[in-house]
Amino acid sequence: MDNGKLKAEAGFDIADAAACFRYYAGLVLHPEGETYQVPAPVQAMVVREPVGVAGLIVPWNFLF
Repeated sequence: MDNGKLKAEAGFDIADAAACFRYYAGLVLHPEGETYQVPAPVQAMVVREPVGVAGLIVPWNFLF
């Protein structure tokens, strides 16, 4: 009888997760970096990029 989460709470969590995916997917389209002045014809730019996938062990029984 007391298993899972209310449908309203689950809907909020799903919408929140979707918003996170949209935000991080959008970062790919707008790269940001720092440009440094160097002698021509070279352009130097620092771009921060992800290096891979992270595996996390997180609690699944979150209750607030």
